[in-house]
Amino acid sequence: MKSIDEILKHYWGYDSLRSPQDRIIQEVLNQRDVLALLPTGGGKSLCYQVPTLVKQGFCIVISPLTALMEDQVQDLKRRGVKAMMVTSYQKKREVDYILNECVFGEVRFLYVSPERLKNDLFKARFKDMRPTLIAVDEAHCIAQWGHDFRPAYMEIAAIKEWHPEVPILALTATATDQVQKEIIASLQLHDPIQIAGNWLRPNLGYGVKNTEDKMGQLETYLEKIQGASIVYANSRARVEEIAKALNQKDIKAHYFHAGVAAFRKREVLAEWLENEVRVMVATNAFGMGINKPDVQSVLHWDIPNSPEAYFQEAGRAGRAGQKAYAILMVQQDEKAEGEERIRLQYPSREAILKVYQTVMDFFQLAIGNGQWENGELALDTWAERTGLSRQQVFHCLHTLERAQYFQLNEAAFQPSKVTYLFSSRQLLELKEKNRKWSAIVDIMLRMYGVNQALEVKVNENEMARNMRTSVDYVIQLLVGLQGIGAIQYEQQLMKPSLTLLLPRVHPASLLIPKTVLEDRYENDRRRWNKMWEYVDSPLCRSRAMSEYFDQIIPQDCGICDRCVEKQRQAASDDWKKHLLHLLSQKSMSWEACMQSCPSVSSDEVIEYLRNQLDFGIVIQNEGGELQKV
Repeated sequence: MKSIDEILKHYWGYDSLRSPQDRIIQEVLNQRDVLALLPTGGGKSLCYQVPTLVKQGFCIVISPLTALMEDQVQDLKRRGVKAMMVTSYQKKREVDYILNECVFGEVRFLYVSPERLKNDLFKARFKDMRPTLIAVDEAHCIAQWGHDFRPAYMEIAAIKEWHPEVPILALTATATDQVQKEIIASLQLHDPIQIAGNWLRPNLGYGVKNTEDKMGQLETYLEKIQGASIVYANSRARVEEIAKALNQKDIKAHYFHAGVAAFRKREVLAEWLENEVRVMVATNAFGMGINKPDVQSVLHWDIPNSPEAYFQEAGRAGRAGQKAYAILMVQQDEKAEGEERIRLQYPSREAILKVYQTVMDFFQLAIGNGQWENGELALDTWAERTGLSRQQVFHCLHTLERAQYFQLNEAAFQPSKVTYLFSSRQLLELKEKNRKWSAIVDIMLRMYGVNQALEVKVNENEMARNMRTSVDYVIQLLVGLQGIGAIQYEQQLMKPSLTLLLPRVHPASLLIPKTVLEDRYENDRRRWNKMWEYVDSPLCRSRAMSEYFDQIIPQDCGICDRCVEKQRQAASDDWKKHLLHLLSQKSMSWEACMQSCPSVSSDEVIEYLRNQLDFGIVIQNEGGELQKV
């Protein structure tokens, strides 16, 4: 085995780990089950990557977001580490190839969505794998009362049956005591050690601003706080509106949400990461797995639905240790609006059944068929057929996802794919016979090679850049190659997709547990109200947030809006106390009173003295001088 320091220096160029990364990694190397709580930006991925490479072992990483998995896999490949991923939208042949590589190849990391753990093919291959660690990222998703419950996480403990000796590392940024206990129980962690990072972020100033003019307030903040910023809003339409308004005010901004094409996402993200564009306006999924430590401010246009979500999103500011700000912009009528929004997220059982049957009919599936089928999310069509609104259909689908019938996928993370039907020799012959195909064949061979055994993910944007042509022309050529039978080309879909996790069931057998509907609704309402308790709390913001997570911090943060106001008030009280002390010693003229408080405006001194006169604390003698009674 290589040492921790050798691995850290060789792959990441770091000289040392941060606390408590070092302790977590050592416990993992000691074969201990670990539950680790690290705040956003705390370096969770190193906690399983480093010990795996120290042992030259093999790690299964269970992660809820395809985008997060893809980022991690690409990052490891750039560092020379063999990593692969299995997601719900991959076809059986591709999954089979990847899992075989994990059994017989030298793969160090396999990232897998929790839904795949139930798949018979995965189970069969997993028995033959030799993992040295199972890492569960975003472990709060296993908790029924966590803020982002994913039912498929409940399958994780089942895979321990084949490798009971392998330690489990559960990682999360946010978990109350109740959620921590549920994680330990659900994952069946054996004598786990619980390790938490420093809760207090001494460089991050939290704040809440009540305002009726959010755009004006947003512009003010962005003018005062220079540097990179993230602005979060709840809807795609609002995200686009805010970005447009900022650009009109000469504040460079991009927008980012699930409906943005993947190649465009790559472009805007690259420009923001390189600080060519200062502000990213985004929906709440943005930021997970994105390494940008110099974010100066995270500004929330809309209030997040829970303290967990807010803590994660706000924590994306100031990760390099520089002073940064996390500010909520609030209007009081938003509380009732949010309660109504939560209510609408939990449709009736009748509506859920109607949507389920419509989807099954749309995919033309008989009862008992359809497991792992994948197709586009045809919200408009299903809304028309059910007589429900587009939003109602989506919430029904989301409920069915929680009940483990479906999985919803963002198609923006599904890359285009090519399957070669011609061999490399046939492609070269095609190129020689017709110059039309010369450039596209050259670039495909150079960038992707030819392997007829599996699908190849292709990036039309990068191909166009290398060919010095347009993306549309590259797509036209790929479609042409498919037309002549040289390749099979699957262009990335611009709509989300849906994966069926179970075969179609009879309507009478469609079960939606009470925990998925009624109990979950009450829990979401509770967390929404807790968010408003945070908004209205007179406490230091870090203390108010820490109380929700059952944490104790030894002192006020000193830089949030509550602490700054307390300091200002204390300073104000100091000059007032000083002035009253002088007036208790001798009588003084108005002018002398003002001169004794040089750091305070004359108007403020006069107003204070008039108030003291009104309350009879100070009197004015016949000569017009003031004196404390």
